[in-house]
Amino acid sequence: MRDYKDYKYTWDPDKNRKNIDRHRVSFSEAKTAFFDKNVVTIKDLTHSTHDEDRLLIIGNSRKSQILLVCFCIRYEDTIRIFSARVAGPDWVQVYENGGLDLYE
Repeated sequence: MRDYKDYKYTWDPDKNRKNIDRHRVSFSEAKTAFFDKNVVTIKDLTHSTHDEDRLLIIGNSRKSQILLVCFCIRYEDTIRIFSARVAGPDWVQVYENGGLDLYE
């Protein structure tokens, strides 16, 4: 499990407002999901490029919501959050299984 406590966090303020309107989750709340001791990290193969790995975390936020957060790591010490939403049932199951594939 990766430890995210020493990272800086950043996001686009306009994208944050749009995310709140669309998913009712702020990026400042999403940031708190990184500190969940049971956080699960998954590489986002769909949105990663040869220049940048996109990652997903599933973690419990300070508001006790299990969130799915899309982000990347930049400059080795900065996490840039792109989107966040309440995790759907399949993602909650991945979280509860500690990241184990549902279909294994």
